[in-house]
Amino acid sequence: AALAPRAGDLGRRLVTGGDGVVECPASVGGAIVYDVWQTGGPLHAVDQGGDPEGAWSLDAPAGNVALRLVTMPPGPPTESGWHATPTIDIDLILAGRVGMELDGGVVVELEAGDAVVQRGTNHRWWTIGDEPASWAAIMWTLT
Repeated sequence: AALAPRAGDLGRRLVTGGDGVVECPASVGGAIVYDVWQTGGPLHAVDQGGDPEGAWSLDAPAGNVALRLVTMPPGPPTESGWHATPTIDIDLILAGRVGMELDGGVVVELEAGDAVVQRGTNHRWWTIGDEPASWAAIMWTLT
């Protein structure tokens, strides 16, 4: 499946600031990755950021921090799933079981509560079992 933002199953997203809490739409259209928030570049003020501008991209602007939620349906790993980003990512498994493979054939099975720090490595993910898996990814793009 292609990585793209998707609306629908995320639930509510609340953004604080100004006169209180503003309820925002969950996300925008696509397949399995939900953009929750992006800083839009290096942080300069607490009120900056929001939804990314333009077409969705796995790679965010230099110096950006992105919070994304991923929901992956069951299925075996695919060759098209291999990818690497110029980011440091913290991935926290929220539900289900996930397989992660790195170059060289290193395979790790993860479950809810496990965390992975990705540091620009080539990798692929897949869901283990019959239920979807979900995880949160905080991605810091290098400057």
